[in-house]
Formats: sequence, structure tokens, C-alpha cells
Amino acid sequence: ATRKAISELGKNSYIAMCTGFWYEWSLGIAPAFGIDFNNRTATLYDEGETQICTTTWPQIGRAVAALLSLPIKSEANEAACLENFRNKLVYINSFNISQKDMLKSALCVTGTKESNWTITKEPAQERYSNGIKEIQEGKRVGFAKMMYTRVFYSDRCGDFEHKGTLNRMLDLPKEDIDEATMVAMERSKAAFGSSH
Repeated sequence: ATRKAISELGKNSYIAMCTGFWYEWSLGIAPAFGIDFNNRTATLYDEGETQICTTTWPQIGRAVAALLSLPIKSEANEAACLENFRNKLVYINSFNISQKDMLKSALCVTGTKESNWTITKEPAQERYSNGIKEIQEGKRVGFAKMMYTRVFYSDRCGDFEHKGTLNRMLDLPKEDIDEATMVAMERSKAAFGSSH
């Protein structure tokens, strides 16, 4: 509604940047992506194979800086100008990954094997419903469960790569997932990082 109002008034413009969830922030919170570094547990939603788009903080910073460095208008009909993105959503990401990919990276950075972890599966829709119930009971962890689980539904609502990203246009680098996972693991050492 806000974007529509801005467009219709014509006095201002916006560019909305869609990044998916922040990778190192979200992976460091066990109820979010289901990986608990501290307790060596992983909860896979459904089979853990649904891919989502997620982005690191450094990549978001690079993307915002590169986008705002574009000329306002094109002098030679180039696509790379702010005017072409006026009142639109744009997409950038670091990774298009599944929970199984995240777990594989977690195993790599911790130097462990699957046999060192307790790995369970939970239907995504059931976890989502349980999250709502926990919110109604006043349990804040339910919000994380509900919000994060929804992007892992089989409708692939968390995977926006098919809409096209600006990664190439903005000259964003390919990132190393294990480096980002290491940051998440360090974050998980905080008290709120554990418990599903």
C-alpha cells in the first residue's frame, strides 16, 4: 500500500531492495534456519531441500553502494541507471541454498560429520502452525519459527532468483558460503543462539 501511494502521488520515488533473510544473522539463531551450532542439532523442514535466497551483510552493503552509484538517467539507453528501477523492486543475493547446503557448510566449518549431530525433520507447515501457537502463548521463539519456516514451503516463495537479480549488473562478487557460515557460528555463541 505504501509503495502504491508513493507511485500514485508522484512526488517521491522508491527503489525497494529484496535480499531475503540475512544469512549470517539468521543461521546464527537456531530457531530460524534450524541449525544449532552449540548443541550440534539440525531440524530440517520437510526434507531440507527447498532452496531460498539469502544475503550476507557485506553483500547488501556492496549492493546498496553500487546501486546508489549508478547515474540517475542513462545517456545511452543503458539499463544501469536509477531511473530504470524507479518505483520497482530489485533483487540481490549471496546464495541460493537449502538447509542441507547450510548443514554441509556447518559441518565443514566445525570440522564435524553428520554422525556428530542430531538431525531431525519436521514438516514445514506443522512447524509454521506450532510457531503461531507459541506466539499466542506468549513465547517469542514462535515468531522466528513462523517467519523463517514460511520461506521453506514447497511453493518456493523464498527463492526469487527466477525474478532476476542485479548481482551481475552491480558487479557483486560470488561469496564463500563457509566464510559466511563461520560468522554465523561465532554469532551463535550468544545466549539467544540456541534452542529450537
